[in-house]
Amino acid sequence: MVAERAEGTGRDWIAVSCVGCIALGWFALDSLDLSLGRISHGTRFYELLAVLRHPAALLFGVGEGYGRELITFALLCVAVLWAALAPQLAPAGAARRPGALAGTLPLALMVLMAAELYRGGVRLDVDAAPDAMRAGLLQLAQDLLQRAQDQFARHVTAGWGAYLSLGASLLLAVRSLARLRTPLALRSSASPPG
Repeated sequence: MVAERAEGTGRDWIAVSCVGCIALGWFALDSLDLSLGRISHGTRFYELLAVLRHPAALLFGVGEGYGRELITFALLCVAVLWAALAPQLAPAGAARRPGALAGTLPLALMVLMAAELYRGGVRLDVDAAPDAMRAGLLQLAQDLLQRAQDQFARHVTAGWGAYLSLGASLLLAVRSLARLRTPLALRSSASPPG
């Protein structure tokens, strides 16, 4: 009954609310919180590309020098949100099934960024050293750098924006995948047994 009413109105208001919560989590709330002694700083989701390219931005903040990364990733975030919202903006009679997978895009982007953050870190090219002595020094520097990054990572936690947008992204993905499955289930139950 509720599903019929939602289909009749042409909008899935829960999905629209999910997209709104994701936008709030990505653009208004901090996704990463750094607490290191007296330094306390938050980073929003749309700033993560700048942080990935310049890890010091996590400590000092994303400033004016990161304009290209900010604009690029912010536009990608907006495009993903519009794509996720598009099936809800389509007219009531339109076939929304092909666009239902777009509801999984915010979750996919968040998973991709989380994987990049956890895989990331500064790496030195040890193989580029011309001799064994320099390669050994570079390897020592890489080991020290890795230890420093591991210590630093212990002071970074997920913020409210990450929790809000992750929860809304999961709900939106589940609803989108259910929308894909529901018409097939209705068709198979409506057809007479052969």
